[in-house]
Amino acid sequence: MIRHLRHTLTPLLLFLHVTAPAQTTAVDTAFVCCDDSAIGILDINARLDMIDLSASQMAANVTNGFDGLSTLTIRTSDHLRIQLTAVSTWDIYRLTTTEGQERFLTIHCVTADGGEPTLTLWRRYTSAEGDSLAEVTDWQAPVCPAATLAAIPDTIPPLTQREWQRALLTAPVVYSVDMPSRTLCATLATEPLPQGLRPFVKRRLWRWDGEQWADFATAP
Repeated sequence: MIRHLRHTLTPLLLFLHVTAPAQTTAVDTAFVCCDDSAIGILDINARLDMIDLSASQMAANVTNGFDGLSTLTIRTSDHLRIQLTAVSTWDIYRLTTTEGQERFLTIHCVTADGGEPTLTLWRRYTSAEGDSLAEVTDWQAPVCPAATLAAIPDTIPPLTQREWQRALLTAPVVYSVDMPSRTLCATLATEPLPQGLRPFVKRRLWRWDGEQWADFATAP
């Protein structure tokens, strides 16, 4: 479904291009273009403020829809990371296809017990109403259950094994992308885990092949 942008976006982005010390990028525009349903607690004005503050080399803190603070913590030409709340992050990454077309991957991760990540792929769309994002629906996001991300040794006492396995039932999986290698990584948020389980947490990796995330490796 096409995510239409408000008519005010184009002049506001042009204003940012003129006034900001560092020019806005394609990923900045995609961040502002995204529909409210993609990042519901930050409306378009909050997103514009974040880019403006960051471009002006100021702390990019804005009030979100929960009346708390959200912060833009990473801003590069291909990646933005938002600390939405104390226990949730939202990332947007700029990728390219084998034909050189732009795609934008958004990842929403919740690091509290029971948190489930959401990965969505978008393409940029331009119409008479301005720029917007359309969800790419013929794409399957990688899935990685928490239980596959911890290698519990047989040498651990059975009672402790069962305790750790119960912890894995609600352990939050978090995703991130290493942009230089275009590698998607899934691991566990270690804070909610029992201390003794943390050394046995591993990562699952996928690599962007220009169309999708291809299974790559499981690493310690």
